[in-house]
Amino acid sequence: MIECDINCVMDGVLTIGEAKKAAKLNNKRAEEIRTIEKYKDLATKLGARRIVFATLAEQWDAATQQEILKRLDGSFDLWLLTGANLMKA
Repeated sequence: MIECDINCVMDGVLTIGEAKKAAKLNNKRAEEIRTIEKYKDLATKLGARRIVFATLAEQWDAATQQEILKRLDGSFDLWLLTGANLMKA
């Protein structure tokens, strides 16, 4: 089971993703890795080509960002959005 915060077709591309207030996906690294793997699995099963991870924080936690990049290994169009991206007027 996975709760998927972002589900849309943008410019013809099926996109899924997670939205957070914090700069991490989870406070426990093992849970964070599990979340990334769940999104990878879901995207593969759905045929989604884009995965978005968005945070209201100024930037993603460095270790979190590194895990996302490592685990998704260029297989998807990956967007890592921050508060600056989301709050533009």
